[in-house]
Amino acid sequence: GDNRRGNFSVDQSKGASGPGIAGTGGGAYTPDQGAGAQAPKKHTEVYVPHRVGALLFDSAKYEGMAAKLGEFNGALSGTPNALSDQESAALQGLFTSLQSSTGPPSGALSPEGLAVVVKMLAWPAAQLFPVLDLARMLVLNPAAAQSLTGDGAAALRTAITTAAAPPAANQLTALRFLANCASQDASQHWLLANRPEVLDMFTECSSSSNKNVRLALGNLLVNIAVMTKQAADRKVQCLSAAVQLLESVDTDDVEAIFRGFVAAGTAMHADAQLLELGRDMGLADKARAFASCPTAKVADCSKEILAILGA
Repeated sequence: GDNRRGNFSVDQSKGASGPGIAGTGGGAYTPDQGAGAQAPKKHTEVYVPHRVGALLFDSAKYEGMAAKLGEFNGALSGTPNALSDQESAALQGLFTSLQSSTGPPSGALSPEGLAVVVKMLAWPAAQLFPVLDLARMLVLNPAAAQSLTGDGAAALRTAITTAAAPPAANQLTALRFLANCASQDASQHWLLANRPEVLDMFTECSSSSNKNVRLALGNLLVNIAVMTKQAADRKVQCLSAAVQLLESVDTDDVEAIFRGFVAAGTAMHADAQLLELGRDMGLADKARAFASCPTAKVADCSKEILAILGA
């Protein structure tokens, strides 16, 4: 049998750069399967509330992404989803500009190329993950973020809804896209407007068997906790999702646990109502269980949670 599909993973380890992250790696294009996603970093300030910037997934293997999109476009040949020659050329032009820089895409990106990405958001579930992986990088660019969440809003909503269900590659790329929405004003606005549905759809990913999915959910929850800091009514759902993540993951999944505590602590910080809710949800017991965790940042963050809960 042909096992090429197996070579593509959403690159689960060599992911994002940023504080506390090491390493890039070679290998097949996959949605990245390592713990390489940007982690909250301890500076002189404490972990809670999170204040060191959005947790992003900001590195990509464009060559593998372009090849996978070409392969999937071939599989869709003869359907309305297939790209015309003109659209394929516009997509290739978009990749050419993306590959000219190593970090998040800066500068102008062609409207024609972005329109093709919006069209591809309607691709079936089996072909969707590289489209979302490309969107994850594009949303780091101000103009592209505006385009995806403006003209592309309806298509984006459909794609995100499709991707909330397995396979894990769809969930992973969708969660990374959603986490990256925290980077630009237009996409932040879109994420906040769709927050209730997004969290309803993706909180179940806290029990995913894929640790990269759980980590991406953790980044999204930290980012949403920061974005909703001033709005108590919006924070309840985020706190509840963070607690569900803490309750669902294995005790050795320290990266997801750390993000769960950072998100919960950020949501509760300096808010009497949310702190009361956190106590009712059993957060103090959960934090006590990790206060002697061998991973220092998890132990330290657990102690901060106990301190703000007065426990």
